Amino acid sequence: DISVRLEKDGVHIPLDLKLPPAFGNFSAHAEFVADRETGLHINSVHLHVRPILLGALVINSIDLDYQGAGDIWTGAGSITVPAGGTLDLSATFAMGDFKSASFSFKPGVPIPVGPFVYLLQFGGGFKVEPVTINANATLAVGAGITGKPPVAVPGAFTPTSPTPGPRASPPQRPVPVSL
Repeated sequence: DISVRLEKDGVHIPLDLKLPPAFGNFSAHAEFVADRETGLHINSVHLHVRPILLGALVINSIDLDYQGAGDIWTGAGSITVPAGGTLDLSATFAMGDFKSASFSFKPGVPIPVGPFVYLLQFGGGFKVEPVTINANATLAVGAGITGKPPVAVPGAFTPTSPTPGPRASPPQRPVPVSL
């Protein structure tokens, strides 16, 4: 069933697709818009894949989104290796240009870094406008009680470079003239 909507900006045509679990738990939603100026075009798309078992590797999820306004693609995914941990990834592209990406890794077992100090998570990211680099981690302190540490301390380091703007002209120096 397709529920077509008439709105100010045109005719909205949503389309949904879902495959059975035997085919990978894949689902998709797209919305097409028909208007006088551009005809039929894609307004938005959302693709989602749920857990897929690949031997010792589990793809927890993959999400891919498209927004026609601004031609923006975003994607996120999560992969688990049961003995190793979980890796979360994301990226954004706009008008075909890379804009940002990030990752986070949570080890399957906390990593000891000192007496009663453990690394629970670490990650990072990069953004183009303004240029931003991110590094982050979560440390736990103390012996875990019922699987959780008594103290968990998240930390992040995020330097940002100013966006380049118009440059001021250098001051003009008088030129000595000899007669």
